[in-house]
Amino acid sequence: MATVTKKGWGTAPFWVDLVAAITLCKAAFLLFFGLIGILAQSSVSSSWGGGMVALGVVFAVLGWLLPRGNRVARALLVILAAASGIIAIVWAIHAPRSALIEALVMLGFAVVVLVLLLVPEGVKAYFRKT
Repeated sequence: MATVTKKGWGTAPFWVDLVAAITLCKAAFLLFFGLIGILAQSSVSSSWGGGMVALGVVFAVLGWLLPRGNRVARALLVILAAASGIIAIVWAIHAPRSALIEALVMLGFAVVVLVLLLVPEGVKAYFRKT
């Protein structure tokens, strides 16, 4: 008789929970700054607050689904982390010198998320179809 274990916080491998925590922190950051963007919309030339709020909601949902073993959430996070890494590299090359540290930090987090979602065998096994 096969045993069915419930997937979620505490039953996921540590690395999955760590990536979920990073994702939820990124969601909170995006939601907070998106709210600031919406509130300051009348005094800025371009409206970016709504896009940040939408992206924050996407990251919040992915961070909530990841520890539950959702393979779609894992795939979307891999795609978003790869895109963030590419954007960070382009930003580091073309942005002013003062933005280099921010670009490197963004690249670092993207690499950490990619490595944690793709390398550890326990993470791969957690997301395999059961």
